[in-house]
Amino acid sequence: GRPYWLQDPIYESPRYFFAAQVQELNIRGISPKHEGLFADGMGYLFIDNRAKKLTETAEAGYFFIQFT
Repeated sequence: GRPYWLQDPIYESPRYFFAAQVQELNIRGISPKHEGLFADGMGYLFIDNRAKKLTETAEAGYFFIQFT
């Protein structure tokens, strides 16, 4: 899919693909003690296309939060 509800466009390298979008509401539903973790923002996960070929200690992607 594609990331939605963006405040600013996300320009990722072709090396990464969009994997998941997480709302704070989802986190709160799973674990109420983590309410406020995203400060009402939206989390986005991008994974490196080469992740399966990387070493155990290599970064396999990145996660960031855009705040409302």
